Amino acid sequence: MIIIIKLSSGDTLLGKQFYKSNDRITIIDPLKMEFINFHDAPAMHSTFWIPLSSKEEISVDIDMSHVIISVAVSYTHLTLPTNREV
Repeated sequence: MIIIIKLSSGDTLLGKQFYKSNDRITIIDPLKMEFINFHDAPAMHSTFWIPLSSKEEISVDIDMSHVIISVAVSYTHLTLPTNREV
């Protein structure tokens, strides 16, 4: 399941949820989302939250005390790549 997470640090993340409990949430290949103005119009910019190897899947555990909210993203019309060679 793809989720959006808002952290207490102010970061907004998008990633694939691997595990969730009352204590922690694990996401795979998290992207940091930033909302900007581009030519007087709102836009979204995303970067790898933890820029490590581009060939390996990155799994990150986040303590739930740092999570303000996490919501599932509906991706009915969204096609995601199956590997990291994009």
